[in-house]
Amino acid sequence: VRGPYYDGWHPRGRGAAHMRPAFLERIHDGAHRDPAIDADAVARGVLALLVARLPAAGIEDAKAATPHDLHNLWPI
Repeated sequence: VRGPYYDGWHPRGRGAAHMRPAFLERIHDGAHRDPAIDADAVARGVLALLVARLPAAGIEDAKAATPHDLHNLWPI
């Protein structure tokens, strides 16, 4: 989950309407703006991997700490 979520992406100070696009833009930037990369699918895939590998309590805590605008990226 490092990269766009933790390294240099700060949701504070952004309105909710801008949070999801900014988050997905950071993923797209991390992929060197490759048009073949679907940032939404990458985010969903990483979060699905976390759900598969981490304890349920940790996932619930992580989802609770995620801005509401990004909650629907979680597979749970």
